[in-house]
Amino acid sequence: MNLPASEMRPRTPKRIGRYWRLDCRGCILNDADASLIGPAFEAAVDEAVSACRNNLGPNLHSVYLRGSIPRGLALPGISDMDIIALASAPTDSEDQAWIQTTEREIFGRHPQLTGVQIEFAAADDARDTGFVHEMPFVLKTQSVCLFGEDLTSVLPTYTPDAAVANIDIVQIDADITEARNNVRAPGEDRTHVKYWSSRIAKNMIRTGFSLIMLRENRFTRDLALCASDFGRHFPFRQTEMNTALNLALNPSEDPVDCLNLIDGFGSWLVGKANSWLAEHNPERLLAMKRKEDR
Repeated sequence: MNLPASEMRPRTPKRIGRYWRLDCRGCILNDADASLIGPAFEAAVDEAVSACRNNLGPNLHSVYLRGSIPRGLALPGISDMDIIALASAPTDSEDQAWIQTTEREIFGRHPQLTGVQIEFAAADDARDTGFVHEMPFVLKTQSVCLFGEDLTSVLPTYTPDAAVANIDIVQIDADITEARNNVRAPGEDRTHVKYWSSRIAKNMIRTGFSLIMLRENRFTRDLALCASDFGRHFPFRQTEMNTALNLALNPSEDPVDCLNLIDGFGSWLVGKANSWLAEHNPERLLAMKRKEDR
C-alpha cells in the first residue's frame, strides 16, 4: 500500500455514518452509486480514473471508487478518496510506480480531500470467491465501478457472519506489528508517522466492531458507528476506543501517541481477537469458506 504523499489534514466526525442495509435474506446491500458523488469531489474522482486509464492503458480491467464519496456521505475537509484499479494481466513494481505520484498530485490540487489512495490489484484476485477474501467483498458491498467491466454483478452476496468478521480480526495482530515497526523506524518524517497512526487506529476500530458483528447482526465500516457499538459491549474500553477514533481522524505526528495506543488498547484487542479466532477460525485462515460451503 502506498503512503500518502502529503500530510493528512485534520478531521472531526461531523457525520456519524450509517449501517449497510440488509435484504430479506440478510445479505449486505451495496449503497454506493456514481450518482451520489458530490460536486466537491467529482473533479478529483475524474482525475484518478483518467490517471488509471493513462498509466495502465489496455491492461486496465476496471476502476472502482469506495468509501464515503460514492455513498453520498462525504464532507469536504473530512473525507478521503479511495480508488481500486484492477489489472487484466500481472504487473511488476515498475508498472505501479505512477501511483504514489498520482496520489500526491491529486491531493495537492484538491484541499477538500484529507487523503488520496489508489489501490492496485489483479482482476483475478477479485474473482477468487470460493473463500471470503477482502477484495471481492469490498467490491461487492462498498464500491461502484466507474470504468471497465463491472465485476460486482457477478460476485456472490455476503452476510455479516464470521467469515466477514474474520477479514479484520485475523489480520489485526500483523497489522499492529507492521504499524509499530513503521512508527518506530528511525528517521521517518511526521507525514509517515501520521499516516501509520491513522491507519492502525482505523484498523483497530473496525476490528473492534468485527468482534461484536455476530451479536449485532449488522455491518458498518463507518468509524463513529463502530466505536459507539463497541462501547455498548465493552464499556470499560470505551475511553481507549474514543482515543483510537480521535487518532484515526486527527493523527498525531508524535510516535509516542500511536505506540501508547498500540501497547495498551492494541494488546487487549489482540487478546480478544485470539479468543474469537480460537472459537470461529482456529486454523487462523486469512480467508474463511463462505457460510453455505462450510
